[in-house]
Amino acid sequence: MSEEKLSHLQRIRKAAEKFFVAQKENDPSLALPEHPDHPDLPDLPDPQAPSACPPQKPPPATPERSDGGRGKPSVGQLALDVHETPEHVIVTAPIAGVKPEDINVVITENLVTIKGERKQDAEISPDAYIAQECYWGEFARDYQLPVAVVGEEAAASLKDGVLRVTIPKLEAKKKKVVKVRAA
Repeated sequence: MSEEKLSHLQRIRKAAEKFFVAQKENDPSLALPEHPDHPDLPDLPDPQAPSACPPQKPPPATPERSDGGRGKPSVGQLALDVHETPEHVIVTAPIAGVKPEDINVVITENLVTIKGERKQDAEISPDAYIAQECYWGEFARDYQLPVAVVGEEAAASLKDGVLRVTIPKLEAKKKKVVKVRAA
C-alpha cells in the first residue's frame, strides 16, 4: 500500500475516532477494531462470514404519510411532460398498468389535475414479494399551465401506457385575423 493511501486512510480513521469518542466512552463495543498487519487501519468485515442479522424482506410499498400516521395516507405523485404548440398545450404522463376508466382528468382555466389508481393484482400475496418497488394505489398531480386554456374542448387518450391530454389555448380561440381594406 502506498504511503499516500495509508496516510489518507489514517486521516479517515482519526476522523471516525473523533466522531465516536463519546459513544466509545459509554459503550466500548463501539470502538473501531485494529487490523493485524496495519494497527492504524480498521478491520473490514469478512464477506464470507455469516451475518449477525439475517436478511429481511422489505415491507410492501405504500404511499408516504404526510400526516404523521393520522388520517388518510398521502397520494402518489405522477411525472408529467408538458409542451406547447401555437394552438395547444399538450400534457403527457406515463401511466402504465392503469385502465382509462381509472383515470380522471379535470381542466380549469389554467390548471390540469390528473387523478387515478394503479390497482395491484390481488392474486399475489404480500408475503410472496422479494422486492416491491412499484407504487400501487391512488396517484394525483396538479399542474399550473403557463397560459389560459379551453378545458371543455380538451381531448385525452391512453396509448401504450402513456396518457396524452391535448388542450386548446384560449388565446388561439380568441384570435381573429382581420383584413385591412383601403378606405
